[in-house]
Amino acid sequence: MSSFLIPPSKKEYARVYDNTFLWKEKNIYVMSNHRLALWCWLQCSDIFEGKHTLIHIDEHTDARRWEGAGEPECLEKALSIFNNLANFETYENLQCPYRDPWKGRQTRPCITYDNFVHLAAKANLFEHYYIYSSVGDWHTGLPETSYDFKKSVLDVYNLAENIKNSIGKCIIDIDLDFFDNRDGFSKKVSEDELLTRAIQIMADHRDLVSMITISLNETPADTLWEKRQHQLSIVKKILGMEVPIPIMEDDN
Repeated sequence: MSSFLIPPSKKEYARVYDNTFLWKEKNIYVMSNHRLALWCWLQCSDIFEGKHTLIHIDEHTDARRWEGAGEPECLEKALSIFNNLANFETYENLQCPYRDPWKGRQTRPCITYDNFVHLAAKANLFEHYYIYSSVGDWHTGLPETSYDFKKSVLDVYNLAENIKNSIGKCIIDIDLDFFDNRDGFSKKVSEDELLTRAIQIMADHRDLVSMITISLNETPADTLWEKRQHQLSIVKKILGMEVPIPIMEDDN
């Protein structure tokens, strides 16, 4: 069954707060930002057994500690009801009231696009983490003994080994901004070639992958939306997906 769990829409400041769409296709979820990635992982039938590995491929590690105003209290609340976060309404209703009003908002979601990996780590959701990120050691929310950190985007060529060496099955979380050209890596390989290689590896090892979550890191209102649609078309072709492109018919 393939469908939009959240129909596409344009929303201001969506990357920070809102969900502009969520597409589900078998064990693959596609979304505009990573706010819902954790909720998707919690839909795995055996996820709470703690025997999965997370492979997180993103320009950022999304493991920021919950240290802002009111966030420690929100983290404690999230951990106390963690298993219940598999319920979408519970996940969305977890709001942080200790936030300066911004654009008329009195609250914001506790689980944001940059702290959800830290929450998963605090809840001991995964046995091990492979983190692909080019921004340096921004992994403060992860337990030091349970992750391997890959700094070079070209490390993606070793992705097959990471999948095969995973403890139990793995969940692959990929943000397409990882494949934006940085540090001149296109001198060796183009953005599209690197993305194609990574997705083909995932396709070749599907029997070892419980779930793939894909974030475009852009919304229909953003300047890089057209580029993200192109990247998604590469993913769609390799994985044999039905996700409609463009996501929104009026996004031109």
